[in-house]
This record gives sequence, C-alpha cells and structure tokens, in this order.
Amino acid sequence: MNIRPAEERDIPRMGELLLQVCRVHHQGRPDLFRDGGRKYSDEELRAMGGSSESDAIRYYDSLMSEQVRKVDVFPTLKEHSGEYLYFRSDHHWTELGAYYAYVKFCEEAGIQPVSLDDKQLMQFDGFLGSFYQKLNDPTMGANPDTVDAHVPLGTNEMRYLDRDGAWNDAKVITDVSAWNRGSKYQTFIA
Repeated sequence: MNIRPAEERDIPRMGELLLQVCRVHHQGRPDLFRDGGRKYSDEELRAMGGSSESDAIRYYDSLMSEQVRKVDVFPTLKEHSGEYLYFRSDHHWTELGAYYAYVKFCEEAGIQPVSLDDKQLMQFDGFLGSFYQKLNDPTMGANPDTVDAHVPLGTNEMRYLDRDGAWNDAKVITDVSAWNRGSKYQTFIA
C-alpha cells in the first residue's frame, strides 16, 4: 500500500483533523493544551506543500503553554531513520521511537536514562493500529506490526488518582497478548 503526501485537495480535511487532535489533547490536559482555533490557516497548510513530521512537531509545540520547556526530538529521530521507529499500521511511534525521544529528554533534563537492557522485553505480535482501522487495507492487514514493551525490573505495579479522586491500581505494562489485534498498543495505557 502506498501512502501519498498530502495535496492541496486535502487541506479542508487536514484542518478538521488538526482541530480534532487539538480538542482531544485539550480535554486530556487542559493545563498544557489550548482548545479551539487552528494553528495553521488554509494558506499556511498550502505553503507547507505536504506531510512533514518536523512541521507536525512544531505545531504540537505551539499548542503548549509557554511555561512548558520543549525538547526537539526530530533530529534524534532522523539519526535513527533506518530503524523501526514508526508502526506501519498506526499513528504512534514504536516503543523504540518513544525511547529515543525519552533519551533526548533525559539529556536535556540532565538525568541518566534507564537502558532498555535494564528492563524485561514483552512482545505482542499481530498489532493492526489506527491506520488499518480507518483504511481496512488488505496489504496492511497482511503485514501487522509487533508491539515491543519493556517492563521495569523494579516493579510493574503503579497507583494513580483518577478524575473522581479515587485511587486505582494498574500495571505499568499490561499483558495484552490475548487482546484483539487493534488493542495491542493498550499495553502502555493503564
């Protein structure tokens, strides 16, 4: 399956999608993301002339409060462009892509990152993510992704406070091997 770069005819739909993404992020973290409006006008989208990860990263950075210190992970991802950083069937980075961003964050924050070697690897084969769910492309379906997840060696247990003020126990990494093909990424979401 070939995915083409964005074209001018895509601009109205791109604007709708950018608004939806901004709204979802604002609902989850209103302290970090502003609601409403669009970062890019139709003219600005037209001037971009296609799909660009660096433009997307700058866009998301612009939605955050000025008090948030941003970390430019794009050059780091570009250094590792030959590696499995992006799922073929989903819009998320793979764990490896997220790990490289984490290492860059640690570098900027002046802290020592935890090596993936210091964690236990779990793998979940057969993942078909959001692109597949939307497109239902048979080629994509015949080439599912593998979700790698590294379990912290100290503990895999966590506690979090939900919006209603109730404490919940969860796993940092959940075993999703028996879950359906579209849910494998949920291993990371408590």
